[in-house]
Amino acid sequence: MAVWQDIWQLGQKVLALTKTTETNTSEIKKLQQQQLRLTNEVVRLKQELELERQKNLHQKELYQSEINRYKAELDNKLKELEILLLRAKIDAQASIPDKNQANYLESGKDKQE
Repeated sequence: MAVWQDIWQLGQKVLALTKTTETNTSEIKKLQQQQLRLTNEVVRLKQELELERQKNLHQKELYQSEINRYKAELDNKLKELEILLLRAKIDAQASIPDKNQANYLESGKDKQE
C-alpha cells in the first residue's frame, strides 16, 4: 500500500506543478501583453514628443526671424538718428560764427565805410 500511496502523492505533486506551470504561463502571457501595450505607448509618446520638438523648433525659428527683423529695423533707425544728430551738430556749428569769420566780416565793414 505504501507504493500506491507514494504514486498517489507523486501524482498530486505532478498535478500541483502542472497547475503552477499553467498559472505561470498565463501570467507570462499577461505580462507579455502588458509589455507590448507599454512598448506601444512609449513609441507613441516618443512620436508625440518629436512632433512637439519640431513644432517648438519651428516656432523658435519664427521668433528668431522676427527678432532679427526688429533688430535690423532698430539698427536702421539708430543710423538715421545718428545722421540727424550729425546734421544738427553741423547746422548748429554753421549758425554760430567763429571769431575769425567775425573778425573778417568786421574788417570788411571797416573798409566799406
